[in-house]
Amino acid sequence: MIRNELDDQPASLPKVQSVHRALRLLKLMTIQGQISVAEAAAELDVHASSAQRLLATLVGDGFAVQDEHRRYLAGPAFLEAGRLATTVSLPVKLRPALERLYTQVQETVHVVTLIGTSVHHIDGIRDTSHALQFGGRVGVILPAHITSSGRAMLAQLSKIELEDRYLADPDNEAGVKGLEDMEALYRTVILTRQQGMGMNFGETEDGVAAFGTAVGVIDGQHVGLSIAMPNARFKKDLIPHFRTHLDAAAADIRAAQENPLP
Repeated sequence: MIRNELDDQPASLPKVQSVHRALRLLKLMTIQGQISVAEAAAELDVHASSAQRLLATLVGDGFAVQDEHRRYLAGPAFLEAGRLATTVSLPVKLRPALERLYTQVQETVHVVTLIGTSVHHIDGIRDTSHALQFGGRVGVILPAHITSSGRAMLAQLSKIELEDRYLADPDNEAGVKGLEDMEALYRTVILTRQQGMGMNFGETEDGVAAFGTAVGVIDGQHVGLSIAMPNARFKKDLIPHFRTHLDAAAADIRAAQENPLP
């Protein structure tokens, strides 16, 4: 039975249920080629609405697509995973833009990706030019809704995409269990759009000010950039300076993806 193949792993390993279920659905698509919401719900032993939210999240991140018969099959991000493993990695590909950004702002900078409701810091350059410094976060995972770059990437999502992402993750740290819990998140997204970038003053770490922008989807992943510094050194007139350089770095990355070198 397909379910047995999907469950073929040591029972002692800890599981994050939403991640585990999403991976089961990806395996199921690989085995069957395509699945319906009803089939997904039956295999996961969950309500159809829960299965639909998981599938919608996979579609939103490019790991699945829905055909004209409303069945789900593997998407471009999933299909390209093997190919990308043998090509240039995302941190290596974006390193030149990160280095230029660091040169321009002389503060700690990071490249991040949005996975589910969390931000993953996949590369960074730590500033050592000031006596008062902020350490790097490479390898650190934080809730997207309280980080500068996470807020910027969430602000690029539609309301439906935002809801699907949080409702599919019952363990999210924003405290969203149902639609009635989304209001605070809506307000954060609206404010971020009005500001033109994500900002965070001490919400992820005391004494740290951070500023972030969304780059877009690169190699199937939602990518963002951030600048972080000790709050004691922050001045309001730095905001337009940071916004300008974050926007320019994001634009350069997008242009490079659209017009790759031969």
